[in-house]
Amino acid sequence: MALLSSDGGVCKVSVNCSAEDTLASYTCDHAHCTQVENTTSPTGLNLIVTATNDTIHCNSSNRVATKTQSYSTKNI
Repeated sequence: MALLSSDGGVCKVSVNCSAEDTLASYTCDHAHCTQVENTTSPTGLNLIVTATNDTIHCNSSNRVATKTQSYSTKNI
């Protein structure tokens, strides 16, 4: 996660979420994420980045399991 800009108390961060052979890049603020880039996974892995309540969530899932990693944006 890297700080892109800060204006009026709202920060925008660049988020790269990766798992196995897949990478998803997003731009997020404290409550919303927009996908910038995504690589296609040959193994069917899905990556989704979301933001809620000053926390960024990276969700990876396939047919067998789902995993979520969360990061606070309060200290950025």
